[in-house]
Amino acid sequence: MTKSLGRILLASSAAIGTSCVLIATLLYWRSHTPPRDFLIDEANYYLADSVAGHLHRPHAMIEFAWSEHPKGRIAFQTNNLGFREDRDTDMRKAGNSVRILVTGDSHTDGVVYNAESFPNLLEEKLNAASASTRFEVINGGVGYYTFQNYAGFLRRHLDLHPDYFIMAVYLGNDFMEGIQFATRRGQIPPQPRSLRYRLKLWRAPAPMLSQAGNQIVYFDTYPEMKEKSLDIARQQISDIQNVCLENNIQLRVVLLPSKLEVEEGAQRDAASSLGVTQVQMDINQALTRSLIDDLSRDRVLYLDLTDYLKDQKDSLFWNQDYHLNNKGHRVVAEAMFGWLGPSLIARSPTSARESR
Repeated sequence: MTKSLGRILLASSAAIGTSCVLIATLLYWRSHTPPRDFLIDEANYYLADSVAGHLHRPHAMIEFAWSEHPKGRIAFQTNNLGFREDRDTDMRKAGNSVRILVTGDSHTDGVVYNAESFPNLLEEKLNAASASTRFEVINGGVGYYTFQNYAGFLRRHLDLHPDYFIMAVYLGNDFMEGIQFATRRGQIPPQPRSLRYRLKLWRAPAPMLSQAGNQIVYFDTYPEMKEKSLDIARQQISDIQNVCLENNIQLRVVLLPSKLEVEEGAQRDAASSLGVTQVQMDINQALTRSLIDDLSRDRVLYLDLTDYLKDQKDSLFWNQDYHLNNKGHRVVAEAMFGWLGPSLIARSPTSARESR
């Protein structure tokens, strides 16, 4: 080996070593950096709440460019109670009406105009199909929600006297976010993210991570947390069941899959970016199957949208952030109408009054 070649190899080794140290340092720093606080960063849209955890600000309006939407823009607008509705919500329920309160995370909240969200489209379909009963479907979806928020949201809005409460569980991250919620409340000890965990996330696009990939890698790295997340879901759903029974509210659960469970191309991209196998990619669905077993055992009526959304030809999620797009909301509303519509429409105004 010549001296010049030796110097080159030595310099290359030093450069590689320095790069590895810098990457390891950055990953370590990121693993110990607390997550951003959306209540501060997005204070124009969210506010803290002692019961639900957080809510939308009433009469909020946010408009922004969105190239994938036919209009090129999207507007988020809330009403007097912070719901994603164009009209204000009257605390008093109208006569001869059925009030349906819907909650969920940002997919229910909707990266769409209010009129395009699946709760509002469901309301439109129900009222078009019924000649005597008026249906009011309230979109109470709120970004960053998970199981604990769903239970708190119901308690917060019992004064609306809903006839039905629909909880839309987002299967891509609700299980992991249940753990995060419990950690923030001091119910689970904080868990520093390992270097192995951070390395798995290094190459993946941010939307893929936030909407499904992070949960896959998290539970693959910390498999002991899967049962804890299911325990949280069971506990919160049981609480919701009890509140519904006490207040004569019909509970329904909708299971909404992520883009990774619906689109084969997105799943392949995620497996490659995250460096995981097909078995590891099944983690979200495995958690879902366990949740379905619990719902069936407790006789909670549910709708799993996974296979229904897989059968669609069009892409149902935005490419730029992996949320349901306007077509996706329409398809979800159609599925929910087919599931709920017949029984709801058959309900007479008289029985609706008597249920109160």
